[in-house]
This record gives sequence, C-alpha cells and structure tokens, in this order.
Amino acid sequence: MDDPVSIMLPRYEGRTCMAPGYNYTNTCELGSYPTYVVNASTVAQIQLAVNFARNLNLRLVVKNTGHEFNGKSSGKGALSIWTHWFKDKAFYPQYKAANGYVGPAIKFGSGVQVGEAYEYAKSLGVSVVGGEAVTVGLGGGYTAGGGHSPLSSMYGMAADQVLAMEALPRLPTTTVTFNFTINDAPNVDAFWKGIEAYFDNFEDFVNAGTYGYYYVGASAVEIGTHHAGSTDYYFRMHSFVAPNMTIAETKALLAPWYNVLDSLNITYTPWYYHADNLFVYPFPFSALISS
Repeated sequence: MDDPVSIMLPRYEGRTCMAPGYNYTNTCELGSYPTYVVNASTVAQIQLAVNFARNLNLRLVVKNTGHEFNGKSSGKGALSIWTHWFKDKAFYPQYKAANGYVGPAIKFGSGVQVGEAYEYAKSLGVSVVGGEAVTVGLGGGYTAGGGHSPLSSMYGMAADQVLAMEALPRLPTTTVTFNFTINDAPNVDAFWKGIEAYFDNFEDFVNAGTYGYYYVGASAVEIGTHHAGSTDYYFRMHSFVAPNMTIAETKALLAPWYNVLDSLNITYTPWYYHADNLFVYPFPFSALISS
C-alpha cells in the first residue's frame, strides 16, 4: 500500500519481480510495471503529470493503494500518478448537494484509506460506507468500481453515497525560453559561470514548484562534426515552466540568476508565454534534460 509501484496481484505485472520467498525465478525485471511514477503531493503535480502524458501521448495510470484486482493500478511503459498521500478530510454538518440532499457529509482526499475514514467518522459520531479491508483506498477505484461494503444491504454501494467530486481546476502557467552561446559572453569562463548560476539558484526554483528543460551543447556537433571547439558551446533554456505563476512572478523568481548573467555581461533575450491552463502552453516535445 505504501509503495509507489507495487500492486496486490503481481500476476498483472507478469510476476517478473516477486518479493523474497515468492520469487520462483530469482530475477527482478520491470515487467508490466510503469516506467515512471509521480509521487504526487499537490494538485498541481497531478495536473502537470496528466498534461505531460497527454502532450507526449504516454500511457497513463493512476494508483492509490494497488488493490485493484484486474491490474488497472499498473501498466507497462506507463507514467503512473501515485495519489496515496492525499489524506485531507473535512466534515460538513449541513451540506447542500446538487441532487437536493441536505445533511451531514464528509469530504475525503483520494488517498484516504477505509480504516482512516472509519476512524475519522467515529470521531464525528457518524458512519461511512466502506470496504472490509481497512487498507483499501476509499476515494479511488474502490468507489469508481461500485464499492461493496458490509453496510451495502442497508445503504447501498459506496458509489451510491457520492454527493460530489471535485474536479481539478485549470492551472495557469508561465514558460520562459532563451539561449546564449559563448559568443554572447565576454569569455569562456563567463559562459560557464552563467550556467553554474542557474544551479546555484536551483533549490529556490524547485521549492517554488518550477522546473526547467535545457540543453548544453556544441553547435558543431549539430552540423555533423564530431569535435566541438572550446568556443563553440551554447546553453538553451528550452522551457522553464512556472505553474500557477504570472509573468511578473516568474521574472521575480528568475531575477537572481538574471542578475548574475548581467554581471557577467552575457547577452540573452527571455521570451515569456502565459496561459490559463496547461493544455495550451508551449511544452517541450523533444528528449531534453530536465531539472
């Protein structure tokens, strides 16, 4: 349950990497497990992962605890979103639903497990329609598949209890692209110091929820030669992505790096693009180095 990849029924990943004592082949291969996993802890990370998969036409899997008995919590070559840590809970004594229901209701995050839901409901003096296995994720595939419960004979399936589901909002995003070469710097040392300054500010960029796709290469290589001269290198920020930031906020975040580039007399021209959602913003489709 607390593993970003493992699933309850290993037959659906081909039994290629079994736990000790069950590994009849003594091998461990990827099998039908996802190739990459996003350990999501914020709504923005889910939005980014979904749009990343859409834009690059990747197979997408969503996994919470991995109890799904038909193997849908895994997928060969897929990008998997692990929602296990969305544990938010809220109680509404008088909730007014769109279907006309008025009364008590509980809001659970997608990572809340049945045992956690039962414990929370007990503290409020109410009950929740959930499964027998307390480790099952309540808000994911369990409810989407109907959700049988010890209380089903009286109250119906878990899916019958759903009053509303919260859809993820659009996430405004700003992207920045630019490049500079050694010829745009006063000397070779200044060029490399300008690149180094990006990584000096890397922690602040990451903490702000941004990420960058960049090249460091040699133009001579691109035209077919095998050896680049010492003055033939370039740095290209293919796309610095700042989710939920305006252009002004992105400029402010990048200012410490820009200040270093300016102090080194490196010439560069940032190009900014802002969109109110991730579907339309410029996305790097090439195979790039990601920070």
